[in-house]
Amino acid sequence: MMWKLIVSLVSIGSLAAGVYGHSATIHAASCSQRNVQKAIRAAKTGDAVVVPGPCTADWSTGVSIESWQAITLSGSGGTVSILGATAVTIEQNPLQSTRVTGLTFLTIGGSKNPTIRISGSFAPPSATARIDHNAFQSKSAGTWIETAGGAPVLIDHNSLAAGGAAEIIHNVAFGPSAGTSIGWKTDVVPGSANMVFIEDNTITCLDKTYLCNVVQSYYGARTVVRHNAIYFSQIDQHGTEGQPWARWWEIYQNTFYSQGRNQCCYMALRGGSGVAWGNTHPDINEVSGGAGLFVEAPKCAGSYPSAGYPAQDQIGRGINQAASPAYFWANPDDIPVVIGPGGGCLAKGKDFFVSAKEPTTLTRCESKADRKSGCPVSYQYRPFTYPFPLNAKGLPDPKKGS
Repeated sequence: MMWKLIVSLVSIGSLAAGVYGHSATIHAASCSQRNVQKAIRAAKTGDAVVVPGPCTADWSTGVSIESWQAITLSGSGGTVSILGATAVTIEQNPLQSTRVTGLTFLTIGGSKNPTIRISGSFAPPSATARIDHNAFQSKSAGTWIETAGGAPVLIDHNSLAAGGAAEIIHNVAFGPSAGTSIGWKTDVVPGSANMVFIEDNTITCLDKTYLCNVVQSYYGARTVVRHNAIYFSQIDQHGTEGQPWARWWEIYQNTFYSQGRNQCCYMALRGGSGVAWGNTHPDINEVSGGAGLFVEAPKCAGSYPSAGYPAQDQIGRGINQAASPAYFWANPDDIPVVIGPGGGCLAKGKDFFVSAKEPTTLTRCESKADRKSGCPVSYQYRPFTYPFPLNAKGLPDPKKGS
């Protein structure tokens, strides 16, 4: 597989946010993989590595940023082609953020070798990694970005385009072995920063028949998708029989464009709980799409309540499988909540609520504190600070948030 990466020309203001103010700026001798990796190895925490441009190079392997570094990898213009491996692998630093910005990738990776792979620690949480102001362009299906380990990541202001059925971002969180023991037995605080944030991106499916997935979340994942422009693509929170399902999601103020095509779904929510509100759909869909709720468990077939209720990890479950309903509000009439397969384990007004306005009070059971207070507990949902707060170096600074 041929992978291509273009080092894009970025504005002085954008580059300054990512480079100036670091401890040092290291310029790779060329845009070859060897010289870029050499520059990365020479970098210390807080440094910036700049790939020169315009330039063109073929890479036989990708580059790696290790957990002790916490650097910014930045493009300044040019073209780099990569063959046969993940382009950038990031191990998150415990205390300081790593950032990749100003690059354009032209060949999409597979589910086992995504173009950018980020891994970190959930507890204590790694410093939030940032992937921003990059362009990802391919007509093929595949996966551009994968996050693993349950660590916080900010993916913002990117342009991501791919072919039909692409799974553009994967949040694999704790993996199949720890998805239950960690993903479903640890605290979730709605509206908090310790999640994967996908915000202010333009996400485009280039196929006219098969829609794409903005993100697929698995294994106890916690994902926030907000303020994106989404073209012929759906947001998928996964539930696969025999595996731990997605745990928590916040999906709000996204704009979905069907582009006059046949779009079945704007969301495919298969597990966990969360909130979805204030999304819009300003153009034409050939069919009646919706926010689909599914339960992928055979005993959930038929009408509610089925013999399988409640299914493990299903919609409306929280910490340790306690009841913790999902909420939908202020979405347009043409993004209705639709019960799909597995509806025998889903009850409106119990597992999920739909309303025109935000409810005055919501209920949840998502943390040890909630359980101690006597689940379900009442709360008022407040989203985390938007836009995601940054420091003077353009690095995520969640302490500035709400």
